[in-house]
Amino acid sequence: MLLSRSTLVIERHFIKVAFTFTSARTSPDILPSDNAMPCVSDIQWWLTVATVSIDFVLIFSYSAIAAVSFKNRDIFHPFFSTLFSLFFLSYATSDVFEATALFMELLPNKDVTTYDVIFGISEFFYFYASPCAVCLLLERSVASRYPKDYETARPWKILWTSQLICLLVSSCVIYAGRWRIIMTDDVQKLILLALQIVIAMMLLFLLIYNRKRTRDSVGIGTKLGTRYQLSENIRVLKLLIPVIFLDVSITTADIISQIMHTTTLLNGVINCSTSSTAILVVVFKIISFLSQLLIPVTVIFFHPSFKRVVEFFTFNRVSPSVKRREQVIKNVLGMKINEGQSTDHYFSSLQKTWG
Repeated sequence: MLLSRSTLVIERHFIKVAFTFTSARTSPDILPSDNAMPCVSDIQWWLTVATVSIDFVLIFSYSAIAAVSFKNRDIFHPFFSTLFSLFFLSYATSDVFEATALFMELLPNKDVTTYDVIFGISEFFYFYASPCAVCLLLERSVASRYPKDYETARPWKILWTSQLICLLVSSCVIYAGRWRIIMTDDVQKLILLALQIVIAMMLLFLLIYNRKRTRDSVGIGTKLGTRYQLSENIRVLKLLIPVIFLDVSITTADIISQIMHTTTLLNGVINCSTSSTAILVVVFKIISFLSQLLIPVTVIFFHPSFKRVVEFFTFNRVSPSVKRREQVIKNVLGMKINEGQSTDHYFSSLQKTWG
């Protein structure tokens, strides 16, 4: 969930590669020709400007999502709303420092120490989001396994302890990466992608599991609290799953674009417009950028707080002369429950469902 964009790590890799190839310490055997550098320079400049521009949009979007989700935390279980807010807040904070650091790349002279500190803070909040996404998965797993008791459960000590663990994990990942103890940037990205895929598959499994339990609970006298929790689980998972799958597409596109970018450097490409690898860099980065922008859009359409606002403006913008569609009520499984029914039949169906 994970909502974790690998763009931060990928972009820094681009910068590192560019610096390596243009450094006087670079081996002449792997240094591309001077004629190739304009293409590399163009790609790097475009990526930096595009990333900074999109970061500003994402900072606003992620901050709004975090604020609204926390303000309306009673819509879902407060544990989920709190974790969801912290998750997006971590990305918003990471993007603030990332945009600052990347903006420094556009300056003719920059202080390297300041740049490293700013990027380090950005990485810290970025890597914090990954274990936070795992906490979201665990939270919904517990809610799915124990729907009868979870609605009223409030073990806040466990929640805040999990956040301390998330901060510790983020610190350890950065420390290991800086000192090359257990992982390089490439290993970090592959681990991140694998973690995203596992989380996405687990969330999909939980959605199927909760839908099945909801169907099985019809007409057998299941307690209201249990039915309510199962309904919430489905709504939460419908919100999380699109975000996580978009995140997987972002990470995949970024990894491929990084490979193409490195290939462009090693092959000494002269003209970007005629280079298939350079064109692929741009194509996959566009896919990555579009996926990033779609994440807040999916939240707006699936989160009840934002969805009500969208429906309010959509409903009120309809011209009075236009005949509005008859409202159809659906249950959490998407089944119509009032179409073509008389009042007696409608309430009879409700009694069967909730009895």
